[in-house]
Amino acid sequence: MIECFIGEDNPQGNHRESPSAHYLAGIASFPGDTQLTDTIASTPNTRDESGKERPPTVLLINAGLLHHVGPYRLYTQLARNLADLGFTCLRFDLTGLGDSSYPSNDSEHQHQAQRDISSAMDFMQREYHSRKFILCGLCSGADDAMIKAQHDPRVSAIALLDGLAFRTPGFYLHHWLVHYPSRLVSAQKWRVIGSRYKCILRAKLDSTGLTGNRHPAAANETDTGASLIPDERQLPDRKDFTNTLEILAKKGVATLFLYTGGVSHYFNHYRQFGAMCGKQSSQKLFTFHYLPQADHLLLQPQHREKVLDLVCHWAQSLPLEDSRNCGDPSTSDNPGAQQAA
Repeated sequence: MIECFIGEDNPQGNHRESPSAHYLAGIASFPGDTQLTDTIASTPNTRDESGKERPPTVLLINAGLLHHVGPYRLYTQLARNLADLGFTCLRFDLTGLGDSSYPSNDSEHQHQAQRDISSAMDFMQREYHSRKFILCGLCSGADDAMIKAQHDPRVSAIALLDGLAFRTPGFYLHHWLVHYPSRLVSAQKWRVIGSRYKCILRAKLDSTGLTGNRHPAAANETDTGASLIPDERQLPDRKDFTNTLEILAKKGVATLFLYTGGVSHYFNHYRQFGAMCGKQSSQKLFTFHYLPQADHLLLQPQHREKVLDLVCHWAQSLPLEDSRNCGDPSTSDNPGAQQAA
């Protein structure tokens, strides 16, 4: 089941969430082996087939295990801001996440996510006559968007928020000469370290029974470091990352790379992007922003507002699509299902 919100266009073109926008609820459904739940924000003329040029449709892909609202309602705000600018936006839950149903088979998450994204594009192409798409995602959502853009010609642009990167020599230099020294002189960091080791010591004592409180589950969590070390995705090497950039450039996929200080364990300074991309960094298709003060989930409102402004401004700079000949998805070149299989 799909929950749809149709919004009116804001003539002032305000990037902020407009309190005057009106959203009407509706029901629809995705085809496929699972039920996907989504929310659509769009302008009233999204079903117009008159052939007028219009912005591509935006799909917002789940960040990790979070549902389609996004961290601190980031996706909700972004979809409404883009709708105010004339974009049609779709927020939806991948299979097994949020309000969507669980998978009917044991397929890998990555393959299932690619099928879900294809189903979402098919639905928007059939019901809203969308022809080109902008995929936007944070963390694993960025990873899914990058994979889909390499295989589906309907994807014209991707916005990667804390997407993948690889550690360059400059990363390690910055890590040891800037990252650690700044923490050695920070009293707050020493208090955090002391608190962590105190918890580790207490868990160890509890696991041995010396304190009279035995909590094996807590000890196991500490032993694995699950509570102390952030989940790390499989980072690409230089060759894989460069090959991906070449594919995106060849296909003409406009790409926004936006990194925050929340991924300093693999991206930690401004010049790293140029070192990763080499000659590709001069591509007009590629846009780069770095917000070192922001955390991964954009906890601070001013950081979320900055990201909203950057994504909206970037999206507005993209070329419009011609809505003519936007027929049934079965008539288009859609290798998504083949690729996912």
